[in-house]
Amino acid sequence: MWAVARRHGLLGDSSAILDVTRLIVRFSKLSNLPVMITGESGTGKELVASAIKALDPRRCSFPFISVNCAAIAASLAESEMFGNVKGAFTGAIRPRRGYFLAAHKGTLFLDEIGELNLELQAKLLRVLEEKQVWQVGADQPVPVDVRVIAATNRNIPALIKAQQFLEDLFYRLNTLAIGIAPLRERPEDLRPLAEHFLAAAALAGETASRNLDAELIDALALLPLYGNARELRNLVVLAAARKVGGGTLGLSDLPADLWRELSRSEAAAAPNAAPERPVPATEIEVADFPVRIAQQHGWKLSACLAHCEREIVEAAMRQVDYKQSQAARLLGLTPRSIYNKLRKYHLSRGENPLS
Repeated sequence: MWAVARRHGLLGDSSAILDVTRLIVRFSKLSNLPVMITGESGTGKELVASAIKALDPRRCSFPFISVNCAAIAASLAESEMFGNVKGAFTGAIRPRRGYFLAAHKGTLFLDEIGELNLELQAKLLRVLEEKQVWQVGADQPVPVDVRVIAATNRNIPALIKAQQFLEDLFYRLNTLAIGIAPLRERPEDLRPLAEHFLAAAALAGETASRNLDAELIDALALLPLYGNARELRNLVVLAAARKVGGGTLGLSDLPADLWRELSRSEAAAAPNAAPERPVPATEIEVADFPVRIAQQHGWKLSACLAHCEREIVEAAMRQVDYKQSQAARLLGLTPRSIYNKLRKYHLSRGENPLS
């Protein structure tokens, strides 16, 4: 099953990707039934639709027509979708087949289906039910054999409630349903996707070949990544393009606006952060410790505080096996702050130092 997923560009190690792949294989054999794919922008809805078509034994050798419904001009929507005869309206100097007839015997992928107006939705429902299209200006319908796969990042039940989407059309399209989880809910997929994007960028000559530091992946897992795989690609390719010299991509290669976003994420996580293995200490040890430190540093407060900070930062790094992003979370700091403190106190940064 994993081989099937990777062959069709569905990269990842999560159970969510495996579940989606199972549905793709199962639904691909049901050639006459429409499919509704839901998921946020950038989750790979078109990849899923393309995989269904490729595995469809009946339609795999016929056209796959992909349509962005949000980009169809309202004045030409009916003509683009269903076609028109010559002279059907001003400017119709030649006949137009339309998307449905172009996809005859194959698959029509209607992306962003929630953006269609109600009038076009009604006509689409009629085509699905009657399996024939009425071209603009025609006096008789044309039979059509098309499998429709629709996709949306909108909440269709909410649109139905607001009377912006036809309930009958939703139930007709939603015969077979696939939901794709956002990337922030499947962090296991971050590394394989990021590595794929970096390799593709290097192959295209956009960047040099790079490896990814584990701490960079940990940091990316803190971001909401509302653009999902599309946003992840932009981030890692940008980091690779910004990298000066050779070496592994690390936290220091992220742009400044990402540091601010990470800072907010760390601040939100800090109240819940606590050491997993707190070091026990007796009341006497706790009372004696600051006195001993003060005596060692001549009772200079700044030197005492710096010494304590160094010890705490070093202990935190050991606690999390020298993973900087986890140490930052443990201490309630941003990744940039922990990086600066490691440099300030000349502390070891573990096996994956920032370059």
